[in-house]
Amino acid sequence: SGLGCPDWPLCHGQLIPPFEYHSMIEYSHRLTGTILGLFVLLIVSIVLFKYRNQKHILIPTISSFALVIFAGILGGVTVITELVWWVRLIHLGIAQALIASLTILASFLFLPGKIEIPNKLFTRRKSRVAYVLIVVYLLILSGSYVVGAGATAVCTAWPLCQSFSVPWDEIYVIHMAHRYVALVAFLGMLYIAVEWLRAPAIPRRIKSAIHSLFSLIVFQVVIGAIIVWSDFHPHLKASHLTFATLVWISAVYFAFVMSRVSTSD
Repeated sequence: SGLGCPDWPLCHGQLIPPFEYHSMIEYSHRLTGTILGLFVLLIVSIVLFKYRNQKHILIPTISSFALVIFAGILGGVTVITELVWWVRLIHLGIAQALIASLTILASFLFLPGKIEIPNKLFTRRKSRVAYVLIVVYLLILSGSYVVGAGATAVCTAWPLCQSFSVPWDEIYVIHMAHRYVALVAFLGMLYIAVEWLRAPAIPRRIKSAIHSLFSLIVFQVVIGAIIVWSDFHPHLKASHLTFATLVWISAVYFAFVMSRVSTSD
């Protein structure tokens, strides 16, 4: 439905779109983006009035405002260029960055305070957080690249591509590369979950963040398999991106929690 409205910012040259299925889907996306932009503008106004001296709140707020404007402009470019794959990929990347900024802002507002952990666990923090953020972000972008390359439905089996065969044509490699990134993400999350949850004296907020992150990545892998088995039903594909975004939110929240850690002897 990406070209349900072939022009921008109007839809078929009208402010109110025609009541046609794909036009309504595309226009509802634009309307939702507009509402989001207004809410972000309202948040900016409140923060500049009440919290302008608190940089940890001001920075993600201003970042969110800049990103929502950039995402809106890229949405127009996406339509004008008739859904060129690399513009869609950047558009999704900016949208995920916007969600990260809003997650950080919400975390600062509703979860203040430091978290103490034993000193010996502190050295593991930075590398684990960087791994989680990078792999999850690449996983989402690789999924967008698969769609843009037209490689979504080329592999009709799971977990392998074509039953027990391993085709090496480029289109198959693109699809399977996304699955391999998902495998790396899953194994990494499993290692982090086992390592941290087995450690003594882990605060509840860290445990909750790890449980959420690992549970969602497992559920996301299951949805990916069901999509293949259901012959790539469009509603399931939409839910796949939805849960990928929830994984990303959990990853950003995990990074936030770890950034609030202070050590104890």
